[in-house]
Amino acid sequence: MPKEISVAALFPPSSGYTNLNFDAFFVDQCGSGRIGLVLRNETGLFLAARTIHLPHCLNARTAEALAAREVLNLASEMHVSHIIIESDSCGIISFVDTKELLPPEIEVIILDCRHLKHQFQKTCFDFRPRTGNRSTHVEKFRWVKLIMKRSKLVQTLLNSQNKVEPHHRAGREKT
Repeated sequence: MPKEISVAALFPPSSGYTNLNFDAFFVDQCGSGRIGLVLRNETGLFLAARTIHLPHCLNARTAEALAAREVLNLASEMHVSHIIIESDSCGIISFVDTKELLPPEIEVIILDCRHLKHQFQKTCFDFRPRTGNRSTHVEKFRWVKLIMKRSKLVQTLLNSQNKVEPHHRAGREKT
């Protein structure tokens, strides 16, 4: 039986900061995914959360980049000024925090993130390995199963609609 972990107890934000945590997953077979966002105050108390379904997504890196942008948008909506952005996506954290050359498929999204981060008085970025993000991943795999199940159902429905009985043209042949 898996041990339940309190997300707030894992890494409470520094004093005066709001912790922004984002994560994403991508299901290659159906080209879709989901992102999750959580904001917590300096005592680790929940402030806001959001999940967003991505019905059409290019790849996992794009899903993670979209999650980074959405968590910054959520923090802006909440009018916080000092933020710590945490994720298990080291690449996305690095792209947003530095002036690295960007992969073309996420360039516009990361440029948006770089612009959004300047709305805040203080911004810190922190890579958190998956071991510290275990409860998020339990939820992620639950959603993967659901999306896969829905994908199979949609495919079955599409296949049944595409089965058209052949029409016989008896008596209509040209002579």
